[in-house]
Amino acid sequence: MAYSAFGIVSRRLAPALLLMSILFSSPVFAINLDVSVTNNPVEPNGLAYYRIVVSNSDGETRNNVVVSATVPENASFTRGNAQPQVTGGTCSINACFSGETGTWELGALSAGANQVIVIPLDVSSSAVDDEELELAVSASYDGIGAPATASALSVVDSTLSGRVSTSANRQIAAPGQTVRYEVSFGNLGATGMTEPELRAEIPVGSTFVDASDGGTVNGNTVVWDLDVLNAGEGGTRFYTVAAGSLQDNLNVLSSSSELVNGATSISRATEIVVIREDVDLTL
Repeated sequence: MAYSAFGIVSRRLAPALLLMSILFSSPVFAINLDVSVTNNPVEPNGLAYYRIVVSNSDGETRNNVVVSATVPENASFTRGNAQPQVTGGTCSINACFSGETGTWELGALSAGANQVIVIPLDVSSSAVDDEELELAVSASYDGIGAPATASALSVVDSTLSGRVSTSANRQIAAPGQTVRYEVSFGNLGATGMTEPELRAEIPVGSTFVDASDGGTVNGNTVVWDLDVLNAGEGGTRFYTVAAGSLQDNLNVLSSSSELVNGATSISRATEIVVIREDVDLTL
């Protein structure tokens, strides 16, 4: 006779309950994947920079780590422009085109270590408005069944009227160390923005320190009122956070920035910073 928290369960039901627990349990991966894109939306014939952070959150070295990224429709990237360069997959000799998969054979990734891969994705002139350029990424290693997966996307907009980008002064930080973000913005349109506002997310797992140019905190967001942003104008704002404590000797701070005009979102960007104890040992 089988038992549960609700009392007696028949022998006939027990296998079914076991199957349900298998189907609905979430896999736990030793290798974590975080994927971000620096500019969203993106124009036809434009560039979208995708960043992949591969992290070993386990307490032991993981061997034969392989990362794969499948190129979305109406996009491509030159093999030599990816950092590090593609080592395998189904790509053509010089480039990875729509539907092809590039792979990076990273080998052994020690406990707490990470690897960053940057892919500058060329957007085709055939890309149409509202098309989603989703880069699908997976990571496998010895001893795992199904690979870990993650993705990020940028939306095509041929009438792009503004741009925002975010970069951190360090890609890897120790707990308690400050990270300074630079948020650049600009009006690419032919007319001025009458209600422009710049927003930057304070990453989960960090503490706000300060912001330049009168930036104020609203919830978990730093906000700058830009007053009026005329055609062709732009600027830069800064804010600083302190990295929080680690979980399992590894964490990732993810921050998004956004340029809005009134109720309309103009452009978004994302930056990722890895938090580690042994910063000097990072790849």
